[in-house]
Amino acid sequence: MSATELVQLVDDCNRPIAALPRHLMRSHKLLHRATYILVLNDRGELCVQHRAKTKDYCPGMLDLAAGGVVTVGESYRFSAMRELKEELGIEAPLTELGEFYTCGEDGGRAFGRLYLCHWNGNIRPQAEEIDAIEWLTPTEILATRIKSTTADSLLALRLWLQQPAPPPCLPGTTLLSPEQEWQLLAEAGTTLLDDPLWLVAGRDGKRHVLTEPFLRSFVADGDRVRPRFRLQKAQQPA
Repeated sequence: MSATELVQLVDDCNRPIAALPRHLMRSHKLLHRATYILVLNDRGELCVQHRAKTKDYCPGMLDLAAGGVVTVGESYRFSAMRELKEELGIEAPLTELGEFYTCGEDGGRAFGRLYLCHWNGNIRPQAEEIDAIEWLTPTEILATRIKSTTADSLLALRLWLQQPAPPPCLPGTTLLSPEQEWQLLAEAGTTLLDDPLWLVAGRDGKRHVLTEPFLRSFVADGDRVRPRFRLQKAQQPA
């Protein structure tokens, strides 16, 4: 991606708010969207990239997933398919695995959408993005490569391996986090870039429209992955 290509910026609820060139997003560490595609072969190995040393994010480190930042106006799936073809020369079906929030040590923040791709064919690495590739099992990665792996792609790997259950989205459900509370009122009956929308009420009673993947998203919890929101426990009758 060009440093001047427009990146989709989002707010803390993953709602599109603006677009800026990639270099400004990186320099100001602005919240954005990104895609992650785990490429898995029949031997249970993942296609691991050695990131080019000229990359603006984590140069020279191992990347467990193809993908990249989502440009303005793109859906997550379209962006994932584009990045997979550009980086590895792969055109294949993708299975969506979930959305997660990542915050790197450099202060960069993103809402990532994770996909799985089964592939046994040839790989054509993008020379300006990738110095080399190798095929490694998750066991090998977690045993010997953690320190040299990008934190966000490691989170993506753990989400796939652990498969935590997201909270359900049902009318009347209340979802809580330390910072937010959402009472789900009704499905909005429309979508935003292919994502179903929900009408919700916050702690202050104000109504918002949020995407279902955001409400069912995940965050890191040490070496584990957990839902971003938990279900409010129903009050017991007196």
